Amino acid sequence: DYEKFYLGIGERVALNREYRSLYLIKREKTYMFLMKTPKENMMILNGGSIRKAGNHPLEYFYDNLAKYAKSVRMFLSKYEAFQKKISSEIKKIGGDGKIHGSIVDIDFYNHLYLNPLDGSITPYFAHSMTSKYVYENIPSLLKYECPKLFENYQKLLFSQDSKNPLIFRNGNLEVSNRRIYVVETDMYRVSRILKGLQFTTQYSIVRLWNDAIVADETEDNGRLIVTGIIDPSTMPKPVIEPKPKAAHKPMVLRPTQSPEEKKNKLLKKYQEKLRLATGGDVLCLTYRGAKEKTDYKCSICGHEWSMRPDHFKERFRFKCPNCGSKK
Repeated sequence: DYEKFYLGIGERVALNREYRSLYLIKREKTYMFLMKTPKENMMILNGGSIRKAGNHPLEYFYDNLAKYAKSVRMFLSKYEAFQKKISSEIKKIGGDGKIHGSIVDIDFYNHLYLNPLDGSITPYFAHSMTSKYVYENIPSLLKYECPKLFENYQKLLFSQDSKNPLIFRNGNLEVSNRRIYVVETDMYRVSRILKGLQFTTQYSIVRLWNDAIVADETEDNGRLIVTGIIDPSTMPKPVIEPKPKAAHKPMVLRPTQSPEEKKNKLLKKYQEKLRLATGGDVLCLTYRGAKEKTDYKCSICGHEWSMRPDHFKERFRFKCPNCGSKK
């Protein structure tokens, strides 16, 4: 049912994890899926992956789900409008324009990373996730990596007004072949986070949760939610009040027992146990411990013997080995 739900919105997910229970929370046309693992841990489903849900009951998420999702949509609506505008202009010069997460594709190797927190654009050429060249601006990337698209971009300079985002941000920038080799993958991590958040803005499905921020639905609160998920170090640390020190309890002095007193105490304890088990048919003369030989005497036939108490119990069922404790 979970996988069919996503097929219904045109997305594919595969849940290949062991679980005890799956839960759907729905409130005001907003959805959230959670999973209880075989170890009874509650997790939030982010497509086919999982995230910790904290120590909250399902009612907690139900109470805060709608306003949480609305705050995220309020903050990301402007960012997504900006993404779509950039994508549209990339298509106008012959580029791909596909949006995935926080990245807009120019072609297979060339991309634009749009930072959701400050709106900056990072143009880069990538052989792989760990092998990238970052250019100083979009015109530089286009000239040295996409010369045909650069020609179309130059035509755009003279045909569009200053409100075009490509022209507005890059129209007067110097074209340079300077580039920086980058191996870090942080932009892809942010992009994966944005993809999860975009399920909230596009389909009203909450897949990522910032547990530190739950308040009224506002754009500022949405910014705090998104910022906290992207960079948890920016979140204020909770103040943990020190536990009050327990009142000092006076030391209780207990009388110590001598070895002889301890021995007599154990003897009496075992003698009472034996009396209950045999009805007084077998007597304990000495006791040295559960796995040390103990001296016994049968009160019926007078037979005396030595044996470990555990063997006497398991092998003879508390019966005299001579007469079987028969009267």
